[in-house]
Amino acid sequence: MKTNKKNILRIGCIIVLLLLLNLSSAAGQQSLTEPNEKDRSSSSTNQEAPLVKIIKPKPGFLYVMDKSVVPLPNGRIQILGKLTIVLEAAENSSELTFIEIYLDDVLKVQLRGPYYEWMLDEPLFLKHKIRILAYDIYGNSMSREFFINIFCLGRLPQAPSTPKVGIANQSNTDGYNYPTNKNGVGDFVYNQLWYFNFLDDRGTSDTSDDIAGVAAYGLANPENKATGGGLTNVFGMIIRDPSRGTSFPLFSDNNNPSTFSASQTFEPGPGPELQNPGGSIDVITPDHYHITGQVIKENKEIAWDLHYKRSLGSPWLPWVHWPVPKTLGLIPAWITYHMQMANAVVNGSFTVRDGINLTTYNLSGVKGYHDGFYSEFVFSIFEWNWVDFKQTNLSVHLLYPHAPVYSCQDGWETCTPGNLRVVTNTTGDQKEYNFYRGCDFGKNEIDIQYGNLATDPQYPDVKYPTQATVTAEDGDGNTLLLQWSLLRYMIVYFDVPDPFYDTVTFEIIADFTGTFYEADTGITIPIAGTGWSDWSGEAFPQQ
Repeated sequence: MKTNKKNILRIGCIIVLLLLLNLSSAAGQQSLTEPNEKDRSSSSTNQEAPLVKIIKPKPGFLYVMDKSVVPLPNGRIQILGKLTIVLEAAENSSELTFIEIYLDDVLKVQLRGPYYEWMLDEPLFLKHKIRILAYDIYGNSMSREFFINIFCLGRLPQAPSTPKVGIANQSNTDGYNYPTNKNGVGDFVYNQLWYFNFLDDRGTSDTSDDIAGVAAYGLANPENKATGGGLTNVFGMIIRDPSRGTSFPLFSDNNNPSTFSASQTFEPGPGPELQNPGGSIDVITPDHYHITGQVIKENKEIAWDLHYKRSLGSPWLPWVHWPVPKTLGLIPAWITYHMQMANAVVNGSFTVRDGINLTTYNLSGVKGYHDGFYSEFVFSIFEWNWVDFKQTNLSVHLLYPHAPVYSCQDGWETCTPGNLRVVTNTTGDQKEYNFYRGCDFGKNEIDIQYGNLATDPQYPDVKYPTQATVTAEDGDGNTLLLQWSLLRYMIVYFDVPDPFYDTVTFEIIADFTGTFYEADTGITIPIAGTGWSDWSGEAFPQQ
């Protein structure tokens, strides 16, 4: 949403930029729309060299805090603050394998597609060259380059304290962590989420009668600092086949954070461990939560009274105070993400009023999931990719932002986090396998290939995958091959205050197939069934 104050701030930033940047003629600035012939090279095959569109930055624009704000003459590109370089394979291009981005002839990152985004956020001044090298499966390559004038005070985030997963407990996952993490600097962007879902196959193999639901509790800027935009709310969502009823998300009103209360330990105690005007979470035991809530907007309603009991696997803490790109290019930012109850059995009721019909679903022994995070960062910076799949003897959970790729200090070429966990129970003993996105191109244990990109009429500029193949292999030879195909989805729109991007999330119910090979036993476990995935991106990527 736009306000006069925000526009004044933008204008002020523009004036500062014009004073600080080198505004000399951008001699040699080539068009970014189509490469010159000299920018292309190909092998001896008959295939054409790969074509890459440079979506961002556009020639002839001034960018302030990663957003284009005003056009400039003569095709100049002027930057104040960080810049996310966004590339896209042309529709008539042969299949790309990866893209390299160079800054002044120094390799900065290697990216696999189909989403190619890299965040430039380090101290840079005046004129610099960006070069793009694209390679395809036929051995062809293409080179593009352009120049930017930039004034960026950014400094790479600190390196993560450890790339390995942490040891989870009640307090460092679901506990209210603001009091122990506030530092007087980034507190105004502190936010915390408690998320629950379920997937009920209704006891049949017919996926058209599956019911999926979400209940979540949120908190942002608990002390109303800086922006004064503190809030607490709840969120509900129903996803079902159109023949079974309407699917929709529903947010409650935003309430003052003074109406929120939560336990820092999240251990069982008298009364609920979390409460706000929309609902509550009561910890019966660390393995058993009772959640309640209600959202009513006009003629729609979602209400829940559900019990979550832990099944396969232990709590998982993949990201511990993980460094992320600085807020506004200045303020250190971080996130802690957990899957406290990635495999749960759910019982209770979930009530939906879609404006016409009121339906109560009585859930008995259905598949459930609970995760959450707390952080001092703006969550829309990440474009998320997530998987929640479970069957009797195995579960797979993925947390892997596909963009932007960014770097950290101490040689972390790729600091964007990415984790995958497989839990098995084939011999009566539960086993846990962790796979990691490495800190450089050659160390990544996880690979994701997306297929059949589509768009929704609501957000025609946003492409989302309808298929994906996830492969993972660790140093011991444990190997996952997982494929999913979209069955249905629901879009959730998040209106994020300026100057940050609004974002959309595609909550996906998918059909999963694949195998997992356990190296120590030699057992290959077949994978089949329905589960969750999601994908998120900028709501208006042409900004």
